[in-house]
Amino acid sequence: MALVKDKRLRIILLVAAAALIAAAAFLYISAGENPLIAVCETVNAYGYDFVPDDWYAAGGQAQTSIYALAEGEDLSEAVAASKASGFASDVEAFGEVVLLLGQTENDDVVTVYIVNGQIELCFVQTLAGEIKPLGE
Repeated sequence: MALVKDKRLRIILLVAAAALIAAAAFLYISAGENPLIAVCETVNAYGYDFVPDDWYAAGGQAQTSIYALAEGEDLSEAVAASKASGFASDVEAFGEVVLLLGQTENDDVVTVYIVNGQIELCFVQTLAGEIKPLGE
């Protein structure tokens, strides 16, 4: 025995319920999404093929800057390479800083500094120590 006897209204209610279930499932899945997926998507746009498991969290700290985390190292080449790749590259940006390292297929290392959840500084360092923009 159906509570809604009008066939048209029943179909509308079923479609609305299905849409609500689909929206809830999407929100559940997207809320639990690995934050490294966004890093992979950004870096892979430059021709790389990273997956979340490729990244090594080499350091991080709350209430600091990239410059402070790098302990005063000269970051001028890294900033230039990062800006050439289109990143803001503000080494004085303050907040929660995370340092990620990912090894490319030819053994270069992609260095990613994330500040407050956003990629701030990103560059490639070769085995020879040369610092380059992404994709070169």
